[in-house]
Amino acid sequence: MKLIDTLFCDDIRHEASNKLSLMGLYNDRIFLRVDNSAEIKWPLPINLATLLRFSLEDTEQNSAQFEFEYLLNTKPTVKINGNVNLDNAKKIFSIAITGNGIPIEPGDLGFSIKIYDDKKVYLSEINNSALKVIQGTIEQL
Repeated sequence: MKLIDTLFCDDIRHEASNKLSLMGLYNDRIFLRVDNSAEIKWPLPINLATLLRFSLEDTEQNSAQFEFEYLLNTKPTVKINGNVNLDNAKKIFSIAITGNGIPIEPGDLGFSIKIYDDKKVYLSEINNSALKVIQGTIEQL
């Protein structure tokens, strides 16, 4: 199993015909527009979604568990657990993570993902700096 894509956005919507719509897609940074006169209390909660796409190699298992965790400046913040179906007929599968109130602050936003079952860890990966979180004013845009 291999992680092939990680996409960050504001929201992931499940559409008809097993399609996903990604809303507010980020490239390599999140730019937080703030007013200099405002008192900022870090971290700020935002809606953040992550789509992870994996290539699947032959496995005897049909299901596994996953643990996904957002990392803020290398520190764990929010952990999300769930189940995933491993269909050998499909060589690529996705996990869509959506969350409200994910805490962020200027610096690095990363993640860790682990896919496993009772017998084996199929994938364990950490990316400490998947996105840069940058603070600025409207004039800096």
